[in-house]
Amino acid sequence: MTTLRVVAILLVANTVILVAGVLGRGGSVDVKRPFWVPPLWIRVGIPLAVAGGLWFGQQWSWWIAVAMCGGLLIWSGIASFVLAVGGYFTEDGAASRALHVGLLVVTWLAALALLLFSGWSSN
Repeated sequence: MTTLRVVAILLVANTVILVAGVLGRGGSVDVKRPFWVPPLWIRVGIPLAVAGGLWFGQQWSWWIAVAMCGGLLIWSGIASFVLAVGGYFTEDGAASRALHVGLLVVTWLAALALLLFSGWSSN
């Protein structure tokens, strides 16, 4: 299995973790997502499209995957800090939220490391 296919599997796993976290959270149904957070179908569709491109060896997908994983790592670092300051990880259900965020970060980090250390030309 090539490195690109391993990264594609990691992106699919990341998407499954994201969907499980969104559907499994114990939040209230009357709490709406912030306006700046895209709908779930966009947050799921883009990584799956990139994973498909990686699986079939499309060069565009390597570049998008690197930018996407890097950007999401930066975003999750900033968001996690702000959420931690706000007490998000100290309320009820904090362990499952921390595990969810940790799994997302680990899959993005592993995918980015594999992409950068392998490079496009060696795949």
